[in-house]
Amino acid sequence: MANRRMFQFRYSVQRDIVDLTLKASIAAAGVPTLSTTDAKGIASITRLGAGQYRISLQDNYQALMAASIIVMNATASAAPVSQLISEQVVSVSAPQVVIQLLDAAGVAADPDDGATLLVHLMLRNAST
Repeated sequence: MANRRMFQFRYSVQRDIVDLTLKASIAAAGVPTLSTTDAKGIASITRLGAGQYRISLQDNYQALMAASIIVMNATASAAPVSQLISEQVVSVSAPQVVIQLLDAAGVAADPDDGATLLVHLMLRNAST
């Protein structure tokens, strides 16, 4: 469970909801560079293969409640479809989420060089 001070008073029927967001610029061959100012609580993002990224968290959590993935690009994106492949946010040693980006035909594809990846994770920090 994350052990850090967080802002309080979110009106939710779930206890201890934590929002983590990240912004990563994408270079040639889909290589991501994490924005350190726009990724609090995120340890790293690593390209695993065509359009597939592992997002490592700084803390572990009790549950992943929701995830949102957006590719920001000035033109039509080469990878407009996204999906959540797996999550292991409860892992004490390696809390992570794995996402996959796909082209319009459903084939794994890297985002365009110069695109920006925006991810929002909503997690629960309480066990109940």
